[in-house]
Amino acid sequence: MKTANGFKKNIVAHAISVVFGTAAFVSLMPTVSYAQSNTTGTIYGQVPVSTASQYSVILENLGTGTERKITPDASGKYQATSMPPGHYKVRLMNADKEETTLEVEAVIGSGVEASFVENKDKVQTVVITSKPRGVDVSTTNNGAVFTAKQLDNLPMGQSTGSIILLAPGTNASVGNYSAAPSFGGAGASENAYYINGFPVVNGRSGIGFTDLPFGAIQNAQILTGGYGAEFGNSTGGVSNITTKSGTNTWEVGAKYEYTPESLRAKPLDTYYPNTGANPLTDGKLYRYNQSNTSDSHLSAAYLGGPLIKDKLFLFGAVQDTHSSSGYVGSTSANPTSPGGWGQSSSDTLRYLVKLDFNLNDDNHFEYTRIYDGVKANSQSYGYNYATLSRNNVQSSNINYVNCCENNGQGADPGAADNIFGSSDFSVG
Repeated sequence: MKTANGFKKNIVAHAISVVFGTAAFVSLMPTVSYAQSNTTGTIYGQVPVSTASQYSVILENLGTGTERKITPDASGKYQATSMPPGHYKVRLMNADKEETTLEVEAVIGSGVEASFVENKDKVQTVVITSKPRGVDVSTTNNGAVFTAKQLDNLPMGQSTGSIILLAPGTNASVGNYSAAPSFGGAGASENAYYINGFPVVNGRSGIGFTDLPFGAIQNAQILTGGYGAEFGNSTGGVSNITTKSGTNTWEVGAKYEYTPESLRAKPLDTYYPNTGANPLTDGKLYRYNQSNTSDSHLSAAYLGGPLIKDKLFLFGAVQDTHSSSGYVGSTSANPTSPGGWGQSSSDTLRYLVKLDFNLNDDNHFEYTRIYDGVKANSQSYGYNYATLSRNNVQSSNINYVNCCENNGQGADPGAADNIFGSSDFSVG
């Protein structure tokens, strides 16, 4: 049967993005204000003022080889907007001669400075190993941006929800929201979620969103306030994610994580308070938590590289997670009570396929397909506190499927443009 509430989320994927470069790769003068795209960043800076008219600035994406040329204004300032996230070499050119270079990382929704200091004797190559963090005045957004390198180095859960909780003013909700993120005290249903510029939130309830293989995330922008009109339908916060793309270098990787029950510390038991008013229960065992179990497996892999050097790039990532747990009820439950012992398991499969085609330095085409499917099972049994063991008296068996089309049986073969999902559950 179908349910309006669903299981966690119902929108599974949004797939195709075409970006026409005359809007994305144009030379913009720094004296004019332009809207900031929610999937790109800005690189700005200063060249020597005394000879500014002699200089130009070339920004080269070191991953794809794409270049963009900027001419500074009379005051020596330049600004390149709509720069796709990535690692860039910024070259200061005097006519056709390269005088000095800098390397910077462009991130979504933010500006990064690449300025060239004037030297009275000569201009030298400057290699920056460390510098104070400047104040980004190119955007009014409040929040935080995390790069793939930062996420790889942080000890955290492998999900978008875990990234959101790194930003200030965020917390996991309680109650019926199933720990969904909350921004600044707003409801968990008041947030907006974007992947590569597309909204991927459950359109009916506002709770639940399409997630990605963790290794496919290039930039994660978590906005807690001050964001512009491009992020609509949100009175809470915004999760804005861009995915990785293939580069001119073939890369492949895989990982496997196993968290066995045998290596976990046993939880402490829960006892009734010793108040003196209830002699039958005072100080007695309330819940035998040492019976609880938890076990999880995570496997992931990615592959990326050029199909045609400098032109056509492929990136793919997949992540499969299996988890299971068992938990005991209180001593008030009799051996046939449905709350005596609970047992649950879930399997989550996520994948991403992305193609990028650079027709030239001014035109870029992009195709993305995302899949996020969850299958879960929850069972209830009786628990005998006399023997401290679960029995085989089963009171319920619930199966959840959250994925794709065709009543959870998967998307139609070849359905690649837009894939929407439904949430089903059955009770046996």
